[in-house]
Amino acid sequence: MVKLIENTDAFMPDDVRALYEDAFPVEERRLWNPRPAGLRLHEAYDDSGVFKGFITTWLLPGDVTYVEHLAIHPDMRGHGVGGEIIDALPGKVILEVELPLTHEAQRRIGFYERHGFVAATECEYVQPPYAPGLPSVPMLLMCRGDVDAEMTAHLLHTMVYGCEGQLKL
Repeated sequence: MVKLIENTDAFMPDDVRALYEDAFPVEERRLWNPRPAGLRLHEAYDDSGVFKGFITTWLLPGDVTYVEHLAIHPDMRGHGVGGEIIDALPGKVILEVELPLTHEAQRRIGFYERHGFVAATECEYVQPPYAPGLPSVPMLLMCRGDVDAEMTAHLLHTMVYGCEGQLKL
């Protein structure tokens, strides 16, 4: 059983930072310290207090939860931890995932599909750069629940990334 504990500190804890940097390429990582207003961090632990992973989310208008990052400690992968975390999110959820161009990306998409997500086909999506000098990244939006992906993509660009452009309709 996984327990999610919200961390309200402004700075990323060392165990989370190590996993974050290991799990995501630099172009998919935000500048963190201090944490942007609105970004929520939940750390996952087992009953004995062993760190299992984390999830970062934003609450968007319309009660839509945007999953920005989900990472499971390498020793815990394949044991249902990610599924427990993603299934714990209530209501409407949207997230970005890499295009299905690699085996690893296809596995991630399959994971989300097994947990009720479907690809949003009404718009092509590009993740804006997290920082100057970093590239934008073509991504796939996946939704669970009744989410207007096009409108939510605009909200992501303005509220999460602080920009208006990059969205191709």
